[in-house]
This record gives sequence, C-alpha cells and structure tokens, in this order.
Amino acid sequence: MRSLLLVAVLVLIPLHLAPAAPSAIAAAITADAGLDRARALVAEAKPYNQASGDPDASSSDRRKARRAAHKLLKEARSLYDAYMDANPSRIEALDAEYCECVSMLYWIRKMASMNEFDREDEVTLPGDAERPEEPANTGPSADRLRREWARETLDAIREEERRNPGNVPRLHALYEKYITQFPDPSYPGFDDAVKRLGELSERLKTVFKEEVGEDPDAIKNVDSAEAEVIARNLAKMLKSKEQAERQRAAQLLGATGSGACAFDLCKALNDRDAAVAKYAADGLVAIGGTRVAYNLVKMYRDKKGAVAPRAVDVLARAAEKSDVDRRAMAPYLARFVLSNQDDVSNAAIDALIALGPAAGKGLVLAIGTKNVAKKKRLMWAIAEARYYDGTKAVANYLVQGDGPRVEPLRESAIETLERMGIYAVPDLIDLLKSRKHRLWSAVVLQRITGQRLGSNNARQWRAWYEANKPADAR
Repeated sequence: MRSLLLVAVLVLIPLHLAPAAPSAIAAAITADAGLDRARALVAEAKPYNQASGDPDASSSDRRKARRAAHKLLKEARSLYDAYMDANPSRIEALDAEYCECVSMLYWIRKMASMNEFDREDEVTLPGDAERPEEPANTGPSADRLRREWARETLDAIREEERRNPGNVPRLHALYEKYITQFPDPSYPGFDDAVKRLGELSERLKTVFKEEVGEDPDAIKNVDSAEAEVIARNLAKMLKSKEQAERQRAAQLLGATGSGACAFDLCKALNDRDAAVAKYAADGLVAIGGTRVAYNLVKMYRDKKGAVAPRAVDVLARAAEKSDVDRRAMAPYLARFVLSNQDDVSNAAIDALIALGPAAGKGLVLAIGTKNVAKKKRLMWAIAEARYYDGTKAVANYLVQGDGPRVEPLRESAIETLERMGIYAVPDLIDLLKSRKHRLWSAVVLQRITGQRLGSNNARQWRAWYEANKPADAR
C-alpha cells in the first residue's frame, strides 16, 4: 500500500522537484514505520508490565517479566525519541503515549534488583557543568549569586518541559534535584517547583496503577535520595514558631506527592492548629498509598478524640482516586472498624461500603472481630458492597446449635445471604460438604432459589445453578 502511495505521490510531483522528492518521502515513511513499531512494542510490553508487579507471582517470574518489558520499552523509547527529533511538531500529540512508555520503563527499573539492568546516565541540572564552585562566603553577594543560579536553573527546566512534557521521569528527577540543590523556601519559584514535582509524581503513579494494577508503595526503596532530603527539609518547617510557616510546610509536604512525606504529614494531622491539620489531611489524600494508610492506622486507630475520624476520612477520600486505591485502602479501613470508638468504627464501615466490591477483602478481614453487633453489621455490609466473594465469610455462621453466641449470628447470616441472592449459591453448594454447615446451607439455598433439592444433592443444586445463573455470575 505504501509503495503504491509513493508511486502516486511521485506522479503528482512537479518535474523540477522530482529528483529530491523520493528520498524525502522514503524518510517520512521510515519515520512513520518507526512510530508504528514503537507503539507495537509498548502494546507487546503490557502483559509483562502487569506481571512484573504481580504480588502473587514468584520473584523469578517477576524478574523474567521485568527483563522482557525492559527490552521492549527501551527499544520503543529510542524509536519515539528518533521520531520526535525528526518531527518536533508532533511532540505534543504524542505526549500521553510517550509518557506511558518512559514512565513504565522508570517503574520497571525501580522494581529491579541492584545491577539487574545497565546503569543510565545520572540526571544533572542544566548549567551544572559550566557553573563555578559555590562561593566560600555566605554573605548577601553569595546569596544573590545562588538566587540567580536558582532562577536560571528553574527557567531551563521549565523550557525543557515545554519542549517535551511527556518525558515525566526525567522532569521529575530534575525538579527533585532542583529542590534539593536549592532548598531555601524563600527563593522565587520554590513553591511552584514543589507543586510541579507533585503533579509529575501523580502522572508517574497513574501509569503504574493503570499498567500494573497495584499500589506503587508496594515497591521497596521506591524513594530517591532526593525525595528523602526534601521530606526532611520540609518537615523542619513544621517546627517553626511562625503559624504561617507551619501551614505552608503542611501544604508543601502534601504537594510533593511523595510517600517519603507521609510520616510527618500523619503527625501533622493531629496538629493543634486546625489549618495545619486540614492541609495535612488534604496532602495525605493527594499522596495516597499504603504508607499513608499504615501510618494513620499505627498512630490513630486507638487514639481518642477527633483525630481518628479524621484519619478514616483521609483513607476514604484517598480510596476514591482509583480501583487500585480502593483495594489498597480497604484493609486499613478495616482496621479502623476494629476501633473501640463506635463513631470511628461505623465511619470505617460506611467508607468500606461506599467502595463497593473493592472493599471486600477489608470487610472480610474486619469480620473477625469478637463484637457480635459489629459482626452482624459487617455481614450486612458485605451484601451492601456486593462483594459476592465474601459469601463464605458470611456463610461460616450457618452452623447448627442454639444459644446467644450462635443464633443471632446465624439469623443475620441467613438474612445477608438471602439478600446476596443467586450470587451466593455456588459457595453455599460447596458448604453442603460440611456437616457443620450442611443443614442451614440447604435452608438458605431453598429460600434463595425456591427449589427443594435437599442437603445431600450438591450435584443437582449445581446443575440447577448452571441452568439459571445470571450472565455476570461466576
């Protein structure tokens, strides 16, 4: 097809231009082929991307997936770079797909063990090579010089970002190095640089969530050395005696988008200054991830007062960001369900229900509580969340026997399973094998289906289910 197009184009070219045209057209076709090849490589890498972070896979299988993905994505990046060098007018149009390629390559290298891949050149700030050594004195002239360097460096980073906004990993590294090298928050542009760093961090994390389907905090040692320095420097501002400075620090810590700031922000959630606490809450939501969740549970699950409900609210808001976040936050919300404060426990249950099926594992975890009233509410919550994989956790209470420790829970389980309806049937059929659960499982099956097949006919129950199950059932 392309050869026919080339012939057609040549026929239409004026004669005085004909000698130079074929090579130009061939170059354009070659460039297009490179772009097509880059896209095909990125598509081919997708299953390897997902497998590289699969928590259920062996370390050997994850390593093989990383290596396969790395090879494909590295070639794709080179092809994208060559195409964009030849076609600078297309850079903006290719922003999203280029970002996907280079960001996933960034995460593959983050997940890798030491020396697994070749070392890439370390990112250096624009102008570093030409800049003279730091002035020995610390007077006004030295400060003016450093401010000038900071301004020039930030302008150069912004210019590079304007030219290629899709190279998110490189830009993220540049802003990290800039804020580390020029840590004085009084410098013009400091707050904007921190906020831009957080926006780039969010783009990186979004790619990981979409490609791998997991929380980036699952990666060990995910923070760069610069991220840890930035977190320490901003945390010092929280100790300022100036109220406005402390409020600014809380805002900036959250704006980084970095899990390295999670611990200090979690502490600030209980700050005596309401504005600091609010900025901390908003920042924790923006950062999200399991490091935030872990610290909130550790610090506040059993803490009396208003801060525990505030922590639950942070988790609930962070969970709204994506399906990955819903799954990641659910187990930590479940730990707040076990709080001895009823308002905290109930708020956590409501938050879990609002997450839908993604909350299921958290609800099943929480149902282990010894509190009977709480168990009953959690059973109902499993049905409310439509978490049908939680059937067995509810049906476990369909045991024979009498008394206050058995009957109330069995009654609640029956009501819950009836509400779950036909989606609960497969697991109830499995429980017909259990002497302890057989009788009441058959009763619930009968109530759900209207069939009278008894407690010893699992095969007939299964045949009925296969003939009557809804299209979206297991």
